[in-house]
Amino acid sequence: MANVQRVKHEFKPSTRYPVKGSVEAIEVGDLVYQDSRFQGNTAQDTVRPASSGSAGANAGDGRFQFAENFSGVARQRHDLNSFDKEIAINQNCEAEYTIYNNAGAATAVTADFDVGTLVAVAVTAAFVPIDQGVVIDGHGSTTVAANQAIGRLSRPCKNGNSTAWCHLVSPQVGESVV
Repeated sequence: MANVQRVKHEFKPSTRYPVKGSVEAIEVGDLVYQDSRFQGNTAQDTVRPASSGSAGANAGDGRFQFAENFSGVARQRHDLNSFDKEIAINQNCEAEYTIYNNAGAATAVTADFDVGTLVAVAVTAAFVPIDQGVVIDGHGSTTVAANQAIGRLSRPCKNGNSTAWCHLVSPQVGESVV
């Protein structure tokens, strides 16, 4: 679901981030990360959608690599080949995302999960982050370690739900989600 406004509540105002060059398209609602090595140049910081990140050696590694550079949730779209502009990013917000399993498939939860349960970016079967999806600690075979988390459930997630309300916090805000 591209260009879906997923943010329901901002705990801090949006921050503007640079998007350099003709990076991949960014859709409203995408989970984005800060790439400080864009085109091999550390002076070219840019935000990119989760799916443009590197694949991890396993699901946990893919979630960890994304979490340490997590910038937030895109509030604006960025078209492919739209050069050097800034877009608004929510760094501390409540948003609703599709739930995935450890194999990278959208799924409904099979148990109840309480407010405060850790969430992380979902990854594909090849361990590449997914732009608009999360995994929940304890759902199926998923374990979310503290260093992989990008937030916590902000509302209870009941058996059968296929979406989760999450309080997402970028490490750049200086607040911890754990």
